[in-house]
Amino acid sequence: MIDTHIFVHYANDPSRLSEYVRDILDDPNTEVCMSAESIRELVVAFNSRNISSHRWNTADDIVNDVVNLYGITVLPVTPQVTFRYAHLVLNDAQRHYDPSDHVIICHAIEEHLPLISNDAKFPFYGNQGLELICDE
Repeated sequence: MIDTHIFVHYANDPSRLSEYVRDILDDPNTEVCMSAESIRELVVAFNSRNISSHRWNTADDIVNDVVNLYGITVLPVTPQVTFRYAHLVLNDAQRHYDPSDHVIICHAIEEHLPLISNDAKFPFYGNQGLELICDE
């Protein structure tokens, strides 16, 4: 599973990703997936002008690229993910209060999928079951 920022870098400037992560994403045997929460984040960021790209003229273009160009599987947020979200212990020490991050983390934990991210606050959640692949 990839975090929202990983997709943005992969689509716009793959050189911003480590060679290790690019190798994972480019491997034809790897099924890359994203949380539906990441799609929501991308659309909100595009519509609020917090994300721009020469590739995307509309939010629809982003969703189309995720699914059709990159072949990423979008996983729905299930009731099980929301129950895990309700019980997630937050990273107060680093003031990590981003609810979208929490949903994505819970999604990866619940689906037993490693999460590729470059967010320095995510390692905290390892003791709650998050398997993290850090893009450094």
